[in-house]
Amino acid sequence: MSFSAFGMGIYMITIENLMFQYPDGLVALNNLSCHIKAGKKVALLGANGAGKSSLLSALVGLILPKEGEIYIDGLKLEKDKIKEIRKRVGLVFQNPDNQLFCPTVLEDISFGPRNMTLSNDEIKERVEEAIKALGLEDIVNRSPQRLSGGEKKLAAIGGVLAMRPKIILFDEPTAQLDPRARRELSSIIKNLKQTCLIATHDIAFAKEVCSNVIVLDKGNIVANGKLSEALDNKELLLKCGLA
Repeated sequence: MSFSAFGMGIYMITIENLMFQYPDGLVALNNLSCHIKAGKKVALLGANGAGKSSLLSALVGLILPKEGEIYIDGLKLEKDKIKEIRKRVGLVFQNPDNQLFCPTVLEDISFGPRNMTLSNDEIKERVEEAIKALGLEDIVNRSPQRLSGGEKKLAAIGGVLAMRPKIILFDEPTAQLDPRARRELSSIIKNLKQTCLIATHDIAFAKEVCSNVIVLDKGNIVANGKLSEALDNKELLLKCGLA
């Protein structure tokens, strides 16, 4: 089914009959179909091995599905369009050390825009916008290796925001954060204008920032809709290891 059948601009992410199998035979994604509207914040819940990270990787072209289609903001994800897709969707990894590799936070946040062949003025504007949005003014000249876990997470998000994506994917954003950093992150994500898909085991955090949910179990979507309704289904939570 083509994306146009759903109405251009209504859905920021469209997934149709998505299949992915690893070389060892493990089926990570099994005939997934779902749609995420623009501006929504959606929790992606599931036990370890449910397929959450595989789905996030598929949405940015880090893995290519065996079957099925993915549309990002109306653009079909194909090999020759991955560069354009990655301008529209950003991924914040679970471990920020996998994203922070420059000598300073400022250089890390600037890295993405500098690789987009933008003018110096445009790069400066984007970087300053991201720094201000996340309150990073006091750490921009510091080495990422000398930051706290919460500061590293925000610096990684800053690098993604500076790319000005329409969609942001988060992989376990509260992992290894202390309560204060977790509260700060919750406030920031709630105020983001982008469509957000947030893979997490932290159900309390999901309740704070998300209105909708997709629940995965062994590569299958077993719930898709209002988060409050899914969390009221105790049998479903137990089955999926989310109790």
